[in-house]
Amino acid sequence: MEVRFRPIADFAHNQHDERVNTRHIPFVLMLALAGCSRSYPLKAVFINGTLHFHAEEKLNGCLSDFRVESEAGEVMWAIDGEFRSSPCEDNFPLAYGLAPRGMTTQSPAKPLQAGALYRVGGSDGDRYYGAFRYRRTLVITNTPEIARTP
Repeated sequence: MEVRFRPIADFAHNQHDERVNTRHIPFVLMLALAGCSRSYPLKAVFINGTLHFHAEEKLNGCLSDFRVESEAGEVMWAIDGEFRSSPCEDNFPLAYGLAPRGMTTQSPAKPLQAGALYRVGGSDGDRYYGAFRYRRTLVITNTPEIARTP
């Protein structure tokens, strides 16, 4: 099978013929895909009553940027830093509103509304993504053994 196109560079075609030998296409695609980044899901979790973002899978956790946006696109919190490769300090789990060492706050954390949808995203060379809603709940822990009289 041959493909015809107008050459823009002297690559894989005969100078006198505009046909391309398709046996080179898989190799070229493999090289192109080798540079592709991966994407990792983020989860919003509460740790000791504070909202954190956690990535179970990750490249190295050396974040160069991170942001939380409302469903309408309003930036609720954004941080950034210089792109670093390993070794570095893993930034996960990442506490909402607290810029880790080496990163600066670009947009201070705003209060989040219970029930609203938020999108999160960041990068360390690979992409991190997620979305969450949270609810305020009251938790009561009963400890009747403390009240028991001997």
